[in-house]
Amino acid sequence: MPKSIVSNRPLVVGVVGAIVVVFLYFAPVLGWVLSALGLVSALSELIDIVLGLIMALFICLIIYALLQGGRPKRPG
Repeated sequence: MPKSIVSNRPLVVGVVGAIVVVFLYFAPVLGWVLSALGLVSALSELIDIVLGLIMALFICLIIYALLQGGRPKRPG
């Protein structure tokens, strides 16, 4: 019996997280927020690296969920 997409929690978390990170990646608001907090000089060079790593994490979670989607869970 196939599982619905909503019941596949890792897939939902991965997709939602990836979408959120993409919005943060391209949002000019992020620069304004960092400027307001005084963190632009400290984080301007690291923000792409950090967001890239977070995006990679969510993509790995999506791949994991898709690979585990066809396998039934073990009782226990």
